[in-house]
Amino acid sequence: MLLRPLNTRLLVVAGLVACMLSAGARAARADGFVITSGGRAQDCYLAAKAGAATPRNVTLCTEALDQDLLDRRDRAGTNINRGTLQLKLKAYAEALTDFDAAIALAPELGEAHLNRAAALIGLRRYPEAVASATRSIELKTSEPEKAYFNRATARELTDDVKGAYDDYRTASEIAPTWEAPKAELKRFKVTPR
Repeated sequence: MLLRPLNTRLLVVAGLVACMLSAGARAARADGFVITSGGRAQDCYLAAKAGAATPRNVTLCTEALDQDLLDRRDRAGTNINRGTLQLKLKAYAEALTDFDAAIALAPELGEAHLNRAAALIGLRRYPEAVASATRSIELKTSEPEKAYFNRATARELTDDVKGAYDDYRTASEIAPTWEAPKAELKRFKVTPR
C-alpha cells in the first residue's frame, strides 16, 4: 500500500510548509488535569479546562505553584495546567518547561507527555514529539486519541506518511465524533503498490 497526499508534488511542498507553520495550532492538548487541593491550583485547573488562556490565569497558576501547599500529584498537575494555558497562548518554550517539570515530579502522568508532544510540535522538534506522544500512549493517557493525533502530526512532519496515516486513523477510531483526525485523513490517498 502506498500512501500519498492527494495534492501534486508542488502543492504537497506548499501544503507541507503551511502545515509546518500551523503545526502548533494543529496539535491536540489535554484540557486540564484535575486538582484535588482546592484554592488557586483548583482555579488554575478550571481555567485550563475551560481553555481560558489569559496572562492573568497563567499568573494564577504560578501563584498556586509558588504559594499553595500542594502534594506531588497536584504540583505536577498544576504545572500541566499552566503549560496547557501556555500552549493555547503559543508560548511553546514556556509550556515545555512546565511539562518537563510535571514529568520530573510525576513521570507516570500520560497527560504531561501528551501536552509535551504538543509543545514540541509548536517548537518544530518533531522527532522528540513522536517520542513524547508514544510515551503518553504507553502510559495510557486519559485522552489517547489526542496522543495519536499529535504523533501523527509529528510523523507527517518527519516524512513518515504511513505512520501519520495510521495514527490519524487510530485517533479517529478511538474518538469517532472528533472531526480533526477525519479532516486530516481526507488529505491522504491510499493506492496499491
